[in-house]
Amino acid sequence: MSKTTSEANSKMYSPPNKKPRRTQSQAAAGDELDAAVLKLCQMAEEPSDMFEKFGSLVAAQLRSMPIAAALHVQSEIQNMITATILANNHCMSESSQTHNY
Repeated sequence: MSKTTSEANSKMYSPPNKKPRRTQSQAAAGDELDAAVLKLCQMAEEPSDMFEKFGSLVAAQLRSMPIAAALHVQSEIQNMITATILANNHCMSESSQTHNY
């Protein structure tokens, strides 16, 4: 009777399995994964407005072009933006100079 009871007890209780220790490369991979998840969470929290969406659309269109054409269009877009910024800064500096007493 005691054999049956001890056999039954041994089947009901099993000692916890020891987890194998992580190697350094596994730990590094886990850290990289944690960092990637954190970055994704931060990106998800960043606001996305119409300009962000427009930039993503332009990037997708540039990627679909041959590299030479994409670089040319990218340069043209940047030139237009720079010219507009400079023109607005020039107008603002002129208006501030005319109002100085």
